[in-house]
Amino acid sequence: MGKPYWSDLENLQRTWDWAHQAEMENFQRAVRSSVGSRLVSIGSGGSLSVAAFASYIHNLYTTQGSEAVTPLQAAELQGVRDAAVFLFSAGGSNPDVLGICRRLIGAEPKALGVLCLRAGSPLGRLCRQYEYVGFTELDLPSGKDGFVATNSLLAFAILLHRAYANCTYAIPKEEITFKELIAGQKALTDWTNDLRRASAPLWKKEHLLVLYGSRAAEAATRDMESKFSEAAIGPIQVTDFRNFAHGRHHWLDKKGAETAVLAFIDEQDREIAARTLKLLPKQIPTLKFDIGRHHSYAAIKALVSSLFLSGFAAEARGIDPGRPRVITFGREIYHLNIWNHRQKGRLNTTEEVLAKYD
Repeated sequence: MGKPYWSDLENLQRTWDWAHQAEMENFQRAVRSSVGSRLVSIGSGGSLSVAAFASYIHNLYTTQGSEAVTPLQAAELQGVRDAAVFLFSAGGSNPDVLGICRRLIGAEPKALGVLCLRAGSPLGRLCRQYEYVGFTELDLPSGKDGFVATNSLLAFAILLHRAYANCTYAIPKEEITFKELIAGQKALTDWTNDLRRASAPLWKKEHLLVLYGSRAAEAATRDMESKFSEAAIGPIQVTDFRNFAHGRHHWLDKKGAETAVLAFIDEQDREIAARTLKLLPKQIPTLKFDIGRHHSYAAIKALVSSLFLSGFAAEARGIDPGRPRVITFGREIYHLNIWNHRQKGRLNTTEEVLAKYD
């Protein structure tokens, strides 16, 4: 199943260009309604990384609280009626996204935005029954991602950046190209080759410890954890610099010979990163990855870079994350529907919801 991972990454430029032009007025309506509220952002698998990105930029540019959760976690939340809720899905057909969407429609949050990257999905058929849902569905020009999320991640991130730029005055409407963001003054192929060489020592170790400071890198670190786990690339730990200080350093004392360190650093993390990394044992391979300024484009740069870093790690271990062999029990677990017995009551149609307020 799936398609080669590196062939997916070859489409990132195309996805960047498309996402800067795609129409998303209905979802943007939900973003506009969310600006003064806390946000609950929901996704599964690769879309959980998108939810983390949405949570970050919502907090950064509206100063409101935000959290990123899975559908199962979202089902247990209380008080979502006073919150804005965003739901992300690349395919719009898995039982978890459909189950939580039904639950959310029944809960009637202050704003409900749903963004899906597949036209004609079951999620779309559900959402179109309810006029107050800010639903947008689009078809990625690159087609469906392979086994792990790639182009969908970049598309979601650009769409979210555009939506918040249009709804707040906090995000400057910068004109920047994909190459300028990712590679700066280098050619993209040179940047890729340099990063492959710089990261090579990391993949000689069994374990990877990923450190970060601000939430600008949170989506990227979540996505690396997702890729390493979903594609069985290798064991990985992800934590911020100060949480690492609370006992996690003991791992390097006992497993340092088997571990490498990757640190995502933005402009506000440089001091804490420098002081922390200086204290690590010298024999542990360490790569510092600077994502630049503390804003949504920095988070996008970190997210895209994580796709390449995960690809290099998989390449070094003879793994194609886009085309793993998925065992039967894994498919059966994926298609489990646990939502029928969790659903509380019958959902209302648009007319029944509106009738409550007549």
